[in-house]
Amino acid sequence: MLIPIGMLAKAAATTVDAIQYYEQIGLIPAPQRSPAYSRAYGPEHVRRVMFIERGLELGFTFGQLRRLLVLADRPDGDCEAIDQVARECRTDMDRKIANLKALASELDRLIGRCGHGRVEECEIVQTLCSLR
Repeated sequence: MLIPIGMLAKAAATTVDAIQYYEQIGLIPAPQRSPAYSRAYGPEHVRRVMFIERGLELGFTFGQLRRLLVLADRPDGDCEAIDQVARECRTDMDRKIANLKALASELDRLIGRCGHGRVEECEIVQTLCSLR
């Protein structure tokens, strides 16, 4: 059964714009066209978009998802390559967490130094305006 893009978006809990973007960057194959030349998506598109959406929620990048989709399209393949992509994602996530913690500490430091005086003396504003 073929469905229009709006129904695909609803089924995959995403947006029409996201689906069009996934198609544009090659994460999902181009759909069939109806006699009225509108997009007509099949069950494989629903599965693929749901895969992408869940992967994004887990922190995979579009590049990592592209690799995972290629691997997932070969069900008799070795899972080690999929594990490697997941480990790469986890390493990236750990790096981002460390960076966010450092940024949070810096922001806490600035907030702690706030003198509640005039804006022209505000260290937060001065820090945001300064060159690195």
